[in-house]
Amino acid sequence: MPKGKKRADSYTEAIGLTICEWLAEGKSLRAFCREPGSPSQSMVYRWLLKHDDFREKYSFAREVQADTLVDEIVEIADANTADVNETQRNRLRVDTRKWVAAKQRPKKYGDRAEVNLNATHQHNHTAESVSETSRWLEQLFGDGEKEQGKEPLPN
Repeated sequence: MPKGKKRADSYTEAIGLTICEWLAEGKSLRAFCREPGSPSQSMVYRWLLKHDDFREKYSFAREVQADTLVDEIVEIADANTADVNETQRNRLRVDTRKWVAAKQRPKKYGDRAEVNLNATHQHNHTAESVSETSRWLEQLFGDGEKEQGKEPLPN
């Protein structure tokens, strides 16, 4: 594009919805942009930066796309084939869809288990408990400060 000229924003809500429907059906943005009359991927990415409503719909469409891919995994896995090459191809198709779904919706389809540990510990120190602990440590370890030539800490 020549310097100094601005590109017109050709985004419309209709094209945004068409992109989102395409994605929700499990198809790729790349394939959509190869269709005649479709915008380039870089244009779609610029629209995502510029249009909040499109960004929200696009994000939701990507989540639905992951669910669609999982549905496809079941269909592929249920396909009955005796051909070894077809079986290997189907395994690759399933693995690819699992990977994409896990990346798009890691909380739902990711491999990592999330562990949430909430623990509280309350311990009240009193002068008496601190003195008892000090005496216990002295009995257990002796007075190491005197042995190393150091002055003992004041009580």
